[in-house]
Amino acid sequence: MREPLATVQFILAGSLFLFGDGVFHWSPDEWRTRQRGMIRLIERALGVEDGALATLLVETLPAQA
Repeated sequence: MREPLATVQFILAGSLFLFGDGVFHWSPDEWRTRQRGMIRLIERALGVEDGALATLLVETLPAQA
């Protein structure tokens, strides 16, 4: 990872925007789809193997806020 601080800041800001304020009114299925997409983005940004974080996080994240 070339810019670790900027990468983490971008991930946090994006997560807060997508999931934090209830801006989007997704169904539970849409919510889970967006969570999985965010997890894939984080895996790629961190340079870890696809699926390395997904199983653990999808099982522990709430279905919706």
